[in-house]
Amino acid sequence: MLDKLKRFADFGREMVKSIMPQNKAGQLVGNIIGSVIGVIMFVAVAIPVTQNIIDNVTLTGTTSTIVNLLPLFYAIGALLAVVGGFILGGVAGRR
Repeated sequence: MLDKLKRFADFGREMVKSIMPQNKAGQLVGNIIGSVIGVIMFVAVAIPVTQNIIDNVTLTGTTSTIVNLLPLFYAIGALLAVVGGFILGGVAGRR
């Protein structure tokens, strides 16, 4: 039983090694794909859903002003996440 488990773990390790990028070009492509998917999720899902909820709620005054800024904050957060992903991901700043 432990032998089968060990072989399964070795197989998983080898599969992860084959999928994960081994060079800088692969890391760059991986970061770009991850960033594009993240931006699509924010732009296509989070912002429209938030805007729909805001449109269907009756708010007034300061609360309305702050809540109406939430989609803008989501967009800024997405931009910062992309930039942070490239910096923390090792693409920027390393030579």
